[in-house]
Amino acid sequence: MRKVFKISGMTCVNCQRTIEIGLKKLKGIKEVDVSLILERAIVSFDENTLTKEDIIKKIDELGYKASVIEESGILNLYIEKVDCVSEGCILLQKEDLESLKGVKKAIINPIKQTIYIEYDQDQISQEDIMAFIRSKGYEANLIESDKSKQTIIKILFGISSGIVIMLLDHTSVVYKSYIQMVLALLVQIYTGKDFYKGAIAGLKAKTGNMDLLVALGSFVATFYSILIVFGFLKGQTFFDTPTFLVSFVLIGKFIEYKLRTRASAYLKNVSSLNLRKARIISEDKEVIVDSYSLKIGDTLVLKAGDRVPIDVEILEGEAYVDTSFINGEFESQHVKKPDLVISGSTLKSGYLKAKVINVAEKSFINELIRASNVSLEKRPNIQLLADKVSSYFVQFVIFLSTLTFFIWKIIIGVPTEEAINFAVASLVVSCPCAMGIAVPISIMMGVSNALKNGILIKNSKALEILKNANVFVIDKTGTITEGKFSVVKEEMFEDKNYICSIVKTAEKISNHPIAKALYNNCSSYEEQEDLACEEIQNFGIKCKDIFITDISFWNKNSESKAIGVGTKEKLMGVFYLEDKITQYAYTFIKMLKLKHKRPILCSGDSESHVKSIANALEIKEYYANMNPIDKSNLIQKLQSEKNTVCMIGDGINDAKAIAISDVGIAVSNALDVAKINTDIIISHGGLEKIIYLLDLTDKVIKNVKQNLFWAFIYNIIMIPFAAGAFSLYGFYIKPEFAGLAMGFSSVSVVLNALRLSKFKN
Repeated sequence: MRKVFKISGMTCVNCQRTIEIGLKKLKGIKEVDVSLILERAIVSFDENTLTKEDIIKKIDELGYKASVIEESGILNLYIEKVDCVSEGCILLQKEDLESLKGVKKAIINPIKQTIYIEYDQDQISQEDIMAFIRSKGYEANLIESDKSKQTIIKILFGISSGIVIMLLDHTSVVYKSYIQMVLALLVQIYTGKDFYKGAIAGLKAKTGNMDLLVALGSFVATFYSILIVFGFLKGQTFFDTPTFLVSFVLIGKFIEYKLRTRASAYLKNVSSLNLRKARIISEDKEVIVDSYSLKIGDTLVLKAGDRVPIDVEILEGEAYVDTSFINGEFESQHVKKPDLVISGSTLKSGYLKAKVINVAEKSFINELIRASNVSLEKRPNIQLLADKVSSYFVQFVIFLSTLTFFIWKIIIGVPTEEAINFAVASLVVSCPCAMGIAVPISIMMGVSNALKNGILIKNSKALEILKNANVFVIDKTGTITEGKFSVVKEEMFEDKNYICSIVKTAEKISNHPIAKALYNNCSSYEEQEDLACEEIQNFGIKCKDIFITDISFWNKNSESKAIGVGTKEKLMGVFYLEDKITQYAYTFIKMLKLKHKRPILCSGDSESHVKSIANALEIKEYYANMNPIDKSNLIQKLQSEKNTVCMIGDGINDAKAIAISDVGIAVSNALDVAKINTDIIISHGGLEKIIYLLDLTDKVIKNVKQNLFWAFIYNIIMIPFAAGAFSLYGFYIKPEFAGLAMGFSSVSVVLNALRLSKFKN
C-alpha cells in the first residue's frame, strides 16, 4: 500500500532525514520518501503488518505532526471568481454548500476569499464539493491550515519579553533578575518550544538538525544566566540573548515557510484537479456516479463550469475549454465533435455529450498528479552531495562552538559570558537549512514550471542528466516533422481504381500516419471484399501477393516519401507523400549546436528521404531504415563511447530506445501519457516545448549552483565572524542577530528559487 502523509514541524533537511530514518526502522515499511519542500511523506508499506495509524504514531513520536492527505473530513479552500458567461456563475452562499448531502457545516469568508467546510466522507467526497463550487463559477484551491496567527503571537511575545528584560537592566526594580529569568523561561517554553521538540526528535533519531543548534544555543545562554541568578556562578546575566535568539530565528523561519508555501502551491494543488464524480445520463435522467467506475465508451454530460473528470471524445454539442492549468495555453479552445478533451480541462461555456476514451486510472489528469507526487523522489547527484554535507554539518558546528568557548575562555581568558556569547553565536549563525533546501527548492520550481507548460517530468534527476547530455538522438516522424502526411502526387502504371481499392482496404487496419494519409486519399473508392491483409512491422502491408511499402523495395529512390503498390516483380503505382518539417525544428537544431550538443537524426524512413531532411536542417549525422532494435543498438553504441545520450521520440514506437537512453523525452498526445514509460513526456506541443525545457533546465541548474554557492559561502564567512575571529577589530555578531542572519540565509535561497517562476515559455 502507498499513502501520502502531510507532515508539519520540519525545519530543515535533517528533520527530513530524521523522519526517513525513523520510519525505515518500522517493520513492514518498503519505501519512504520525505519532502521538506512539499511537507509530505510518500510511504509504501505492507498493510498486513502496518496501518497508516501506526505510521502517524511513529511520526508523532519523532516530534512531528502527520495526517493522511485527503482523509480529514475538513476542507480549507481559497476561492476566486472566474470569467464565466453561463447561468451557473451566480453568487455562492453557505446555504448552497450546506444543502449538499454530507456537508455538515460551511463558513464563507468573503474578505479573505476562503471557505471552511466540515463534511461526512462516507456521503460526499472532497472532489464532489470542489466540483460543486466550480460549477457556481468559482475556482477552488486547497489551502493548508494556517498557523500564521499563532506564530506571530509567539514572535511578539518573545520580542516583547526581550524588550522588558533589556529595560529592567537599566532599573533598580527589586528581584529584577528573577523577573528576567521567569520571562526568559516563558519564552523558551512558549516561543522556543518547537525548537526543543525538534532537537529532541533529532537526538532520538541520532541526527543533528537546525533545531538542535538553536535549542542548544538558547539553552546554554539561559542556563548560564540562571546559575548566576542563584549564585552558583559570578558574572552578568544575559537573558535577553536567548529570548531574542528564538524570536529572531522564528521570524526567519516564518518568512521562509511563507515563501516555500508560495513556491510549492502549484504542486500541492494539482491533486485538486482529480474529480471522483462524473455526470452521466441513465434512463433519461442525469445521474452523478464515481468517475472511477466509468468504462471506455460510457457517455458523459458536461456543462459550463464543469471540470472534465476523465478523457473524452465529443459526441454532441460544442464548448470553449480552458486548459491553462495543464498546458499553459490561456486562450480557451473551441471544441466540437469529434474533438478530444483531456481530463482536468474546464468548460468555460457550452454543453457537451462525450464518450469516455480512457479509464480514470489512465487518464491524463491522473498521470499529471502521479508525476507531481513522484517527480521529486529521485534526487539529483548534486542534491545527494548537499544532503551528505548537511548531515555532518551540525556535528561539526557543535564541535566548533565548543572549541570557540575553550579558546576564548581558557586560552585568551575573556569573561565567561563573553566566551559563551561567541560560542552561542557561532552555534546559531550556522545554517544547515540553506544547504538542505538549496537544491530541492530550485528543482521543485523547475518541475512546477514544466508541468504548467504541458511537460511531465517523472524524475527530477532527469533535469541534471539533460543538462549534461552531449548527444541528442532525434526521431524524425512526428518530432522533427509534423507527422501529418498528405499525398501530393500519384504515378499509376495499372488501373487506378484497382490500386486505390486495394490501398483503402489495406490501410483501414493501420493507425500509422502514412496509412491514414493513403486511406484518406483513396477514401472515395470501393473496398475489395474478402481481401486478407496483414501489417508487417517496420515494412508495410501485404495483401495476398501485393505489397504496400516504401519504393526502395523495388530498388527505386525518391527524395520525398514515396509508397509503392505492387507485387515483388512489378510496381503498379506510387503515392508521393509530404510530411513538413516543423517550424521549430530549425531553431531546435541551431540551439543544440550553440550548446555544443551533437544532434543525430534517426528514422525508419528511406535513406534518400532522411538525407533530404538532414540536409535541410544541416544535421551531419543521420541514420535511415532503422527499426526499434536498430535504434536501441545505436543508443548503446553511443553510451559505450562515454556519451550521455538523450533520446527524443514518440514514446511508443521508440519506447525501448527511450527507456535505455540516459534521459528520454517522449513527444506524445496527452491522451497517450499513461502508455509511456520515460523520464520526461511532452504532453502538449512538440519541439517548441523541448526548446523551452532545455532553457528551463539551464536556468534551474544555474539557480541550484547559485543557491549552493550562497549557502556554503554564507557559512564560510559568517561562522568566523560569529566566533569572534574579528572582534579585536570591532567586528562581531551578537547571538540573537546571528540567529536572525541564519533565518534569512534560508529566506534568500527560497527567494532566489522563486525567480524561476518568472521564466515563461
